[in-house]
Amino acid sequence: MKNLIAGNWKLKGSPDLADSYISHLSKTKPDNCTVVVCPTFDLLEYICDKWSSEFGHLGAQDCFHEDTNYNDGLRTPDEIVSKGTSYIILGHSDRRNKCHETSELVRKKVDLVWDKGLIPIVCVGEKSDERKQNLTQKIVNKQITESLDFDNLRGPFVIAYEPVWAIGSGNTPTMEEIGEVHDEIRKLLVDLTCPTRGHNIPLLYGGSADDQNAGSILSVENVNGLLIGGASLNIQKFGAIIECA
Repeated sequence: MKNLIAGNWKLKGSPDLADSYISHLSKTKPDNCTVVVCPTFDLLEYICDKWSSEFGHLGAQDCFHEDTNYNDGLRTPDEIVSKGTSYIILGHSDRRNKCHETSELVRKKVDLVWDKGLIPIVCVGEKSDERKQNLTQKIVNKQITESLDFDNLRGPFVIAYEPVWAIGSGNTPTMEEIGEVHDEIRKLLVDLTCPTRGHNIPLLYGGSADDQNAGSILSVENVNGLLIGGASLNIQKFGAIIECA
């Protein structure tokens, strides 16, 4: 499968950054990997009219868990789809840990976005204390099995492994550690689905991934792409990561 490189701007994007992406991608038009750009909703409104499918895909960072406009703050999947998006990040550690979002709530969102034709990028990962207790795989497997309804998979999805302790810290697991977690995720997905489907679900790594370590991480077996945070705020760095992919 093609590598998938997703940029998560969080709340730090700007119209200038959007313009720099459009300028860069209009020249490079990547076709050997899948590119997904996830700005804030207000920037989705800014960027969607200038975006071309040749650049890649637009994505969103989260959504409300019910199909209603009666909520404060989070956009509905319908609003997100109206801006030309095809991917959406769900279950990011900021939502799970800072907003106390449960895997059951993530599952509701996954089911809802499938109905709207969006592809969820479901984030999983352990905290520092869980890692020290050797609970990484137990936590990751639990989040995966509880965040998706494997008895009723109604659409494609992506899993992004982001160890919470690595995000924004400048620290990453060793390539061996990343490989071990991704191998176990792959085995789990094969067991929960079937060999054909399980081997074709993209597995991304995130957590202080940048243009300096992208090549090494992407060379690890069962790593099918990257979810990029800070480095996605610089098109030269993000462009270099796309080149690695």
